[in-house]
Amino acid sequence: MKYTLTFLLSFLVHFAIAQNEETFLRQDNDKTVKQEWYGTIDGIHPIHLTLQIKNGKCVGKYTLLSSKQTFELEGNLENHDIFLQEIDDQLKISGNLSFKNSEEKVSGIWSHPLGYQFLRMDLWKSGQETNDFNCQESNWRKIYFGILDKSNLKVQILKENNRDLKIDLSLDRINISGISKCLSDDCRSFEVTAPEFEHIYTKFIFTFLEDNRLSLQVLKKEGSNSMVRLTLDDHLKFNCQNYANYNSRFDIIYPEISNEFFNGFIDMQLKSFGVNKIRTNSLENHIPENRFSENISIWTDIHYFSKKYISGIITKQSNLKGDNQRIAFVIDLEKSKVLSPGFAFKKPQNLIQRKKSFLSDQKKNYRPFQLELIKDWIATEKFEYVTISKNGFLFITEFNNIFGERQILLPYGKLSKDLKKDFVKDLDIE
Repeated sequence: MKYTLTFLLSFLVHFAIAQNEETFLRQDNDKTVKQEWYGTIDGIHPIHLTLQIKNGKCVGKYTLLSSKQTFELEGNLENHDIFLQEIDDQLKISGNLSFKNSEEKVSGIWSHPLGYQFLRMDLWKSGQETNDFNCQESNWRKIYFGILDKSNLKVQILKENNRDLKIDLSLDRINISGISKCLSDDCRSFEVTAPEFEHIYTKFIFTFLEDNRLSLQVLKKEGSNSMVRLTLDDHLKFNCQNYANYNSRFDIIYPEISNEFFNGFIDMQLKSFGVNKIRTNSLENHIPENRFSENISIWTDIHYFSKKYISGIITKQSNLKGDNQRIAFVIDLEKSKVLSPGFAFKKPQNLIQRKKSFLSDQKKNYRPFQLELIKDWIATEKFEYVTISKNGFLFITEFNNIFGERQILLPYGKLSKDLKKDFVKDLDIE
């Protein structure tokens, strides 16, 4: 009886595997099976792939949709794995593809023919929705205003790279530090607890409504509740561009607000990085060694955002030596004007003096800068990029492909005698 059950169980397992494979690949040794998939390389670059499978042999093609660059495919289906060679228009092997199949999607790896570059590939059957990266949904900042207990309430909600929400609250210019928690899978509802104010407010429960409104239920320590309707004051969103051809690929994430001057400034800086040249860099030198040889990413970090000012830094990271670039900015949105960092000082030259002494002290005494791995690099960095933030001036290094970046904060409190009164007022500096 035991052997009969074992045989039956083995038969059912193999039958389930066969059914799973047939559900997705519908392999038939005697027939040619055609498959069509859409997906992405590196979670960014959209592709279209078709295959014909017969007797374990695979032939097909795939196209980088942004450039219409197409490659032939040849390979084998072995159990649940697909192994393919990417063949270019010179009939040379320009890459390798390997997939592990499932019922919902195919996940795999694209690799360089010389084996020094590996990129994730995700494929969905034609007709299924692809879950590729959407920067507008994954990166944004919204500012809301309302009235709570006759006091002005400001709520700033930040989402970066599809991570958890970060919430900043202020009540009549008093900052409320809180811990946020999503109450639904899509985080349309979330709560904030503020330990420093729990003797008054035990919990803030937010819900996103239609028409860019935000509902707030405030639970109070003494047992009563308050309902507040918050209005969207400004919205910082992010847009994406991506492109991939034989030799090169790039992806750009850039901010956009309702201010046309700022949007024009960002567009001008992106053009100065020369990314449009990449689109023509693949017209020649189609040799496997050059496959995806130039990789560029451009992104913008926003360090301060209000109706008056926006400040941050744009970074271009390239795998080509000496091609990294950065642009820091402070912009007066009301006056449509790019400002030099010294604009906040009564005497602009004082910023240079303050920075010099502060930077010298930090390099000598800030422990993280003494780490053996980075201390020599830090010693030569000038921290030349300057932005403003909620709490002080940020001095930022060049972007290094090995070490990344480092930044130090010079608090406004140490500069109270140097700063202009209107700047102190605009940023609510105490």
